[in-house]
Amino acid sequence: FGRALVTMMANGDELPLGVSPDWRIFAFTGAVSLLACILAGLAPGLSAGRVSVNPALKEARAGGGHRSVGRLLVVAQLAISMTLLVGAGLFIRTLVKLYSVDTGIQRGGIFVFNLNAKHHFPPERSVEIQTAIVDRLRKLPGVTFATAANMLPLSGGLWTRQVQPEGYTFRAGEDDSAAFNSIAPQYFGVTGTPLLLGRDFNERDTETASPVAIVSQTFARAFFGGQPPLRRHVTSNNVTYEIVGVAKDAKYEGLRQGVPRTMYIPWVQQGDMALANRSQPMGYTYLARVASGDPMRLSALVAHAIPEIEPAMHMWNPQTLDAYVNRSMLNERMMATLGGFFGLLALIVACLGIFGILAFQVSRRIKEIGVRVALGATRSDIVRLMMREVTMLLVPGCAIGAVCAVWLARFANSFLFGVTSTDPAALALAAGTLAVSTLAAGFLPALRAARIDPMIALRCD
Repeated sequence: FGRALVTMMANGDELPLGVSPDWRIFAFTGAVSLLACILAGLAPGLSAGRVSVNPALKEARAGGGHRSVGRLLVVAQLAISMTLLVGAGLFIRTLVKLYSVDTGIQRGGIFVFNLNAKHHFPPERSVEIQTAIVDRLRKLPGVTFATAANMLPLSGGLWTRQVQPEGYTFRAGEDDSAAFNSIAPQYFGVTGTPLLLGRDFNERDTETASPVAIVSQTFARAFFGGQPPLRRHVTSNNVTYEIVGVAKDAKYEGLRQGVPRTMYIPWVQQGDMALANRSQPMGYTYLARVASGDPMRLSALVAHAIPEIEPAMHMWNPQTLDAYVNRSMLNERMMATLGGFFGLLALIVACLGIFGILAFQVSRRIKEIGVRVALGATRSDIVRLMMREVTMLLVPGCAIGAVCAVWLARFANSFLFGVTSTDPAALALAAGTLAVSTLAAGFLPALRAARIDPMIALRCD
C-alpha cells in the first residue's frame, strides 16, 4: 500500500523512498497515538476530580469548563487546517505557474532515448553510426522529424565557453561566455522551437564545410541589439561561426531559471573542441516526433533497429519528452500532493470537531432552545443561533492559521515560484474552503436544534 501511495503521489515516477514495513515506524506511531489518547482523557478526568458536589448538581447541564476547552481545541484544529490549506494552495499554485512557463518547446508527441555500447568507436565510424540512426528514425512509420542533441531542453544546463561576437566589445567584468548545444538537422522541427530568422542546419553543413551556427533570441539581442544577426560571425576557441539562423528562446537549465544566451552548432562541426564522449554516438540523445498517437510505440522498433546498425550498441532509457520534463518537476508535484493530502486530512478533522462540539452543545441546550421556541423563535432563528457559534470558532481559527501560514511559508520560499508567502489567491482559497466546509459541518447539528419540539424540550431535566 505504501509503495502504491508513493507512486500515486509521484504521478508514476519512481522515488528513492523506502516504503517497506518497519517496526520502528509502527512503534513510534503507536507510542504517539497512545500518548495522544492519554492526554486527551487526562484533562477532563482531572477537571472532573476537582468539581464540588453541590455546585455541580446546580449546574448539572452547564458544562462550562468542558465547553471552553472544547472550543479552544476546535479553534486550534481550524488554525492548523488553515495553515496546511494555505501551504497546499501555495504549492499547487507554484505547480500551475511552472506548467504555464513558456519553455520554447512543444514537448508532446516526442520519443527520446539514449545509447549504450560495449566500446568506443573511431571518429569516422561514430559519424556513420550517428547518421545511420537518425536516418533510420526518419523512416519509421508515423515519424515526421528525427534528430539528435547533446543536451535536451530542461536537462539541467548546457556546456559553456567564451565567445567573441563580431563588432561587440565586452565591458570590464562582463560575462563573455555563452551556452552551446550540438544538434543534428531537424532539431527545431522535433522540439517545435520556431526559427524566427534564417534556416535550419542541413546535410550541406558537413565537417569540412564552413562552420555555421544558429543563435537564440537572447543571444542575438545581447550581442547585436537591433542589428540583423544573420551572416554575422562569432568566434569561439579559434573557430569562427557564421550565424545562419535565429531560434526562439528555450529553457535548458530548468523552469525556474532564466534563458541562457545559446548557440547551436551542427553535431558534425564540434571538431577538436568536443569532449571525447560528445564525439561518440553515446554522447547524444536521439529524438523523434510522431504525427499522432503514443510516441512510445517506437520503442520496440528502435530497440530492434539499433543492433542492425551496430551490433555493439543497444537502446537505453527510452521515454517521452513529456515524461522527461515532468520528472524535472517531481519535487514540486510531491510538495503539492503532500500539501493537499495533509490539508484535506486536517480539514476533515476540523469538520469533525465542529460537528462534535456543536452536536454536544445542542444536546446540552435542549431546554434553552425549547424556551426560545416557546417565546416565538422560528427555526431560522435557531439555525442562525447555532451557526453564530460556528462563526465564532471559525473566525479566530482562520485568523490564527493565516498568520501562522504566512510566517511558516517564509521558510519554503525556495520551493515557491511565481507566488509569495502572502499570495492573496492562496489565502482566499484556503479561507473559502475552510469556511464552506466548517459551515457545512455545523449545519446538520443546527438543523437538528431547529427541529426540537418545545414541549419535549421543556419537560427535559
